[in-house]
Amino acid sequence: MSHVNLNGNNANLLHINYWKTRKNNKEITMGLSNVFSKSGSSQSSHADQIKAINRSQAVIEFNMDGTIITANENFLDTMGYTLDEVVGKHHSMFVEPEDANSQDYADFWLTLNRGDFQAREFKRLAKDGRVVWIQASYNPIFDRSGKPYMVIKYASDITKQKVQEIENYRIKEALDKVSANLMVADADFNIIYFNKMAGKLFHDAESEIRKDLPHFNAQNLLGCNIDTFHKNPSHQRQMLTALNSTFESSLKLGSRTFRIVANPIVTSEGKRLGTVVEWADRTLELSIEDEVQSLVDSALQGDLSNRISLDGKKGFLMRLSKSINNLIDVADLVIKDTVRVLGAMSQGDLTARIEAKYHGAFEQLKNDANKTNEQLASIITRIKENTNLVNAAASEISSGNMDLSRRTESQAASLEETSASMEEMTSSVKQNADNASQANELAMSTQDHAQQGTSIVEEAIAAMHKIDESSSKITNIITVIDEIAFQTNLLALNASVEAARAGEHGRGFAVVATEVRNLAGRSATAAKEIKDLIVDSSEKVEEGSRLVNQSGETLQTIMDSVKKVTEIVGDIANASQEQASGIEQVNIAISEIDAVTQQNTALVEEASASAETMSEQSSELNQLVEFFEIGETNESSQIEKQPVNTIERRAADRPWSNNTTNFDNSNMHQSIVNGSEESDWSEF
Repeated sequence: MSHVNLNGNNANLLHINYWKTRKNNKEITMGLSNVFSKSGSSQSSHADQIKAINRSQAVIEFNMDGTIITANENFLDTMGYTLDEVVGKHHSMFVEPEDANSQDYADFWLTLNRGDFQAREFKRLAKDGRVVWIQASYNPIFDRSGKPYMVIKYASDITKQKVQEIENYRIKEALDKVSANLMVADADFNIIYFNKMAGKLFHDAESEIRKDLPHFNAQNLLGCNIDTFHKNPSHQRQMLTALNSTFESSLKLGSRTFRIVANPIVTSEGKRLGTVVEWADRTLELSIEDEVQSLVDSALQGDLSNRISLDGKKGFLMRLSKSINNLIDVADLVIKDTVRVLGAMSQGDLTARIEAKYHGAFEQLKNDANKTNEQLASIITRIKENTNLVNAAASEISSGNMDLSRRTESQAASLEETSASMEEMTSSVKQNADNASQANELAMSTQDHAQQGTSIVEEAIAAMHKIDESSSKITNIITVIDEIAFQTNLLALNASVEAARAGEHGRGFAVVATEVRNLAGRSATAAKEIKDLIVDSSEKVEEGSRLVNQSGETLQTIMDSVKKVTEIVGDIANASQEQASGIEQVNIAISEIDAVTQQNTALVEEASASAETMSEQSSELNQLVEFFEIGETNESSQIEKQPVNTIERRAADRPWSNNTTNFDNSNMHQSIVNGSEESDWSEF
């Protein structure tokens, strides 16, 4: 604080309080002036200034011993307290306990008590324990005698800026320790940062870079524009200005080749802040790539004599180069050994072996190559042995085929005769079947007629029963008529008696009564005769019914017999038809057997010719395997002879299957020579 006397002896006192603060990351000094007259009245707008400060600053007042007098709302809101919670308390309540007990804190208040202000960044603790960073000035206030009697602090909350500053520092320290080469430029592409690895890279490559960029200076990069690295700055600037994602490119300067990866730095609102560039020196890497590619190209052409030079290499690249060279050395030896063994094999020498010791797949290749030679030697030995066996077997097969050919011809002749006989038998059986069918049809027709006769007799019996019933009814009617005639006769007799009593008057009536009696007598006589005739007819009808019933029973018996005969004849017809069908199938089978036998004859001839050819080829094969040299040892013992698994394709239940293994070729040949048909058929 400064004191200035105004207007000479009548000068008023001008009090100016100074403190430091930060704005836009720049430290500035602020002051508050008050004009007091000697009588103590203010000559300026002191109250208005205080109000303005209270609106924008956190303000707190202390006694010189550090006890709190008052604080404005900005301060209380920032620290999370109410006014009652802080008034009368010591300033140390806002300081970490360790700092409050330190000598620096005691010196801080001693300085204020001497009248010197304190202005800088301070770390304070809020009520809830969180850290609050403030940019503040502690300003002693003097009385008229120039002695400080209180302290006013004006502060701004810079916690966010400080946290960001700490974070930025942490990031900077981390970037300085990473192995990547990083560079950062601002929005105008001025280099504002590069880490230690990038500085070392530019320093080591400075002489090579100057070959293309003569003005390049690795010591003065900071603050330079990024255009320093480009021969055509306008093109690169235009490209970087439009950059909105990762950009990767290569840059060749002198003998050095750099890979550049650039990314834009933007705010959350999308405002461009700058560019971060990652540099990588790929010179040695590309050199190794070229050497490896040259080595691979040579190897692909079959040239394994090239190797990667170890000059100028160290670390990983040295180990990689040595490993690749060792790999080529081993591959070269393996291929040479393999070529040597295969070359000997191509000349018929199966005794060559790979003796060197290898590992892994190369050892497997060596073992397989040696095993292949051993197996081939064993196979050649077995081929020689089996060729002799095949030759002998072929001779036997040829002889057997000749015998089989003669037997097959004899069988074919027998089959032709059998086929002719079967055709005649088929014709006879077919004729019998036709006759049986006709007999069956006649029997069925007779059965139908008998069935019709039985029906007629049944109808006649029913009619006789009806006649018998009618005769009984007529007899009853005649009996009634006879009774009526008798009654009429009695009435006529009574009438005659009454007419006689009447005398002359009854004479005519008597005549009539006499005629009526005569008619009644005649009616009774006629009724009696009719009754006698009907009784006689009933007896005859009854006799006829009895005879008709006997006829029906006889016809039923005949019909049952006809039915049985019909069934028997039908069975005979069906059996004859089945016999005809079966014999026809047998005839077809014999014809097919005959055709197969003819084919077998041709096949036997072909097999005989094949056996002779096989014998000749086995001789040629024996000559071919003589080309190979297999050494003195019996290699064939190294391979276990496996039995040949043959598959029986013929039916197990064939009639001659049990005799196949014990087949006597000499007997078959003798049978064919003797020409015995019975023997041939048995063998067939």
